[in-house]
Amino acid sequence: MRVLPNVIHSDSTVPNQPAGVFWAVLNRLLIIGQVTILFLSEIGWPSAFFERFFPVLGDDFGVGALGVIQCL
Repeated sequence: MRVLPNVIHSDSTVPNQPAGVFWAVLNRLLIIGQVTILFLSEIGWPSAFFERFFPVLGDDFGVGALGVIQCL
């Protein structure tokens, strides 16, 4: 059985730490969830959900909150 050497790529976005791949994948999944929620709030479906749980994403606020959340 041949063991391949660990090759560290200098331009990789995966951190060199224990569970680095896990955190990189989790980061991408959280961004996908954030974009999905922001997209749904922009089209206004389901508006009752956003009015109750995320009021800043509801109909009473402008689109400035979308930009601030996306920048975070």
